[in-house]
Amino acid sequence: MTTHTKSLTHLLAAQWRAARVRLRAGTAGVRSLLARGNGLWMIGTSLFAVLLAAMTAFSPEPLAATKWVTVQLTDNNISDSYDLYAVQRPLSNGCAVWTSVISPLPPVYIEVHGLRLEEGVIPEPANVVNLAHATSASVNDDCLVTATVPEGDVIIQDWTTEIWRSAGGIFGSSAINNNSQVAYVHMPWDIGFYDGYISYKISDDDWFLYSDDRPRIADNGYVVWVGSADGDDEIFLYEGSLYPPPLTDNSYADENPDINSAGHVVWRDSSYREVMLYDGINKESILPAHEDDLRLSPRPDINDHGHVV
Repeated sequence: MTTHTKSLTHLLAAQWRAARVRLRAGTAGVRSLLARGNGLWMIGTSLFAVLLAAMTAFSPEPLAATKWVTVQLTDNNISDSYDLYAVQRPLSNGCAVWTSVISPLPPVYIEVHGLRLEEGVIPEPANVVNLAHATSASVNDDCLVTATVPEGDVIIQDWTTEIWRSAGGIFGSSAINNNSQVAYVHMPWDIGFYDGYISYKISDDDWFLYSDDRPRIADNGYVVWVGSADGDDEIFLYEGSLYPPPLTDNSYADENPDINSAGHVVWRDSSYREVMLYDGINKESILPAHEDDLRLSPRPDINDHGHVV
């Protein structure tokens, strides 16, 4: 072997040894990365297991099926009602009110009773309270109650505490909205309106025998009631202008109106025993009568979604 050949052989051997060193170093690096990756994977898996266990430990039990509970709130020998003596809004989000006829014979004595409602708590008859000596009442979502007391005054109570009183009412019906505005029967048989600051008349009925009565009030301050026109009962709608003309104009009685905050009105057409709807533009029958329909006075209600029952 020549000197040149030996040198080349030694060079190739050295390069091969260097390549093997680099290969071993690379393999060790890959192994190190794999080892670190396996460690991270094991740590992540452990953390996930701990988190899952914690979530399982503190997750609530599945809710039981909702059960409707009916509770008798009164047990006496008097008449408890909300329709006979015109409770205009018997139920709110937090309270319920009704009238109790203590003495049906003259002098008639009627009380307004009520109950605060609490979510998830079954009402107890023992929690029923006597709110006022009045023929009617109405309650809003803040549990403010309005009523007309025998003295002729219209009152607002923060449940049992009187916070406002106005003379000039009559022993009739009243209604309150969620802005604490009140519509009530005002002497002499007109509709009074309390806007939260002052009270004034919004109808002007010159005939004592043909009275304005049974007001209902929406949260926007619109008021609807039954009033006299040409000798029969018609529906009137107050939208901010005093002494409005009748919404209906026919030769038969229209009764039991209700209103929502869009100004939509429903009422009973007593001649044909239909339920009528005014949508702000048109009036139409939404519950036509049948020949065998002998129902007594239906009392339709409308909510702010336009649903009618």
